[in-house]
Amino acid sequence: GRTAGDPLRFEASNACKFFLDKKKNPKEFLLNHLMIWQYPNATSNKKWYEEGVKILPFPLTLRVLILLSEKSPAHAFLTKGELLTVVSQAQRMGKEEDLVEQILAKRENNTSYADYLSSSKFKEFWADKKKTEKHWDQLRRMTVSFCGTGLMKREGTGDDYKLTLEQDSIAEAENILSIQKYEIY
Repeated sequence: GRTAGDPLRFEASNACKFFLDKKKNPKEFLLNHLMIWQYPNATSNKKWYEEGVKILPFPLTLRVLILLSEKSPAHAFLTKGELLTVVSQAQRMGKEEDLVEQILAKRENNTSYADYLSSSKFKEFWADKKKTEKHWDQLRRMTVSFCGTGLMKREGTGDDYKLTLEQDSIAEAENILSIQKYEIY
């Protein structure tokens, strides 16, 4: 952007420099942004800071999908309910194995999305359909950007929505997580 006091001088952001340096490769530009985008951030509600939430949604989701695929290729997906009730409720990075165990236990016990919501610690929030739909809309839009990397794919709509990790993307996803530096500030 333009610097204050000098109307003829422009400085490109690091993201813009990366984009221009990589010959306008949108996939790499998006991947760079997703690897560093953290929650909470400057646009977040202060309440989340007070509760100690610090996550990087893309690396977290990617790691959960990789761990699910290690259990079985048939497990390499996240449902709408799992995204809402498990993944998006994560408090910290580094607990991905715990999230996978919750997801697999829920699947094994055939715990319905509605049953999980009514028994969760956030049941008052989930009882408000407007809040739930707004949260899902924001989460769904975020997962669409995840799919822009080519590592994940969306399937279905509504309650049948799934976010999948393609088997031929697992090695690339693991490589990205191992070489990309991602930290929470």
